[in-house]
Amino acid sequence: MVMDISDFSYEDFASTLSKARIISQKHKYKCCIPGCNEIALKHSHIVPQCVLKKYICNDKHELIQCQIDEVHPMSFIDSGELPLEKFQTFGIEKAMSMPIFCKKHDNGLFDEYEKNADGIIPTDIRFQVLQSLRAVGALRYHNLKLLVENEAKREKNPFYQGGIYDEEKKAWEFMKRRYDSSIVLLYDAIENNDFNSYVFCCIELAPLKLAICDAIVDDSDFEELCFDETCSAPLDMLFVHLLPKGKHSYLMLGYDKRHVSRRLMMLLKKWKKVLVHDTDFRTLYDILCHCSNNWCISPDCDERLLSALISRYSEDRMTVVFNEK
Repeated sequence: MVMDISDFSYEDFASTLSKARIISQKHKYKCCIPGCNEIALKHSHIVPQCVLKKYICNDKHELIQCQIDEVHPMSFIDSGELPLEKFQTFGIEKAMSMPIFCKKHDNGLFDEYEKNADGIIPTDIRFQVLQSLRAVGALRYHNLKLLVENEAKREKNPFYQGGIYDEEKKAWEFMKRRYDSSIVLLYDAIENNDFNSYVFCCIELAPLKLAICDAIVDDSDFEELCFDETCSAPLDMLFVHLLPKGKHSYLMLGYDKRHVSRRLMMLLKKWKKVLVHDTDFRTLYDILCHCSNNWCISPDCDERLLSALISRYSEDRMTVVFNEK
């Protein structure tokens, strides 16, 4: 359908975007486990709650997490500024959670790690791969949310149809197939208790009231492969997990030997070399800037770290993204 540009309205355009975002937030997402058609829990956590409660929450059981600013689009049309990340305080029930796993799989896979924070062994390969499954499930959800938003926009407003919005839909569908393939590999390893394809290093750090459950994706092959509607190749990823335990924090960095790029291996090598001497948090900044938003911090954490992250994170992260493309 060809629309007359004279019919275009910024107000309608922005209103459609706001409604599409609401639809994507309320959508009933299915469990990410292969073959499961059950609806995912609204708050499937990606970090063991026992760890958050014991080491990271403040006395009010609150956490600070970075989120995409969901302001009404008209506010940035009027101001000319696109909303970026902002830091928000969440209660422990909502923090570090999203609809990823159904109740059966959430309980079956993670229950043993939800009971005792000090019983978690950061060097345990099974735990590391389970956290990686959570991380990829979270990235898949963020991608699915954009796909649902795209479909809602296209349905409600003809100006969102054709051209760039068709390409946008294909891109989200392409990434969904690839996330699904990565999840299949992780889940198969867990089900078969065969972790030979996964390599992790565990680095002991000073205690930090900070948790990460994420994966850095190298999608440099995107333009080459995205127009192949049959492509579902697993993504090259570097898994990044940080958890406090006892008098230390433990950073777990890992990858699938079958699906890791040279660029990711160079990052891993650089970080392993300098992390031990990271007294001013520079390397930690670097890691967070390469990650998505799947990390949280305590309102009661080291003031130097908290103020630096809140004041610099968004700007530094945009710099990393632009420099790498």
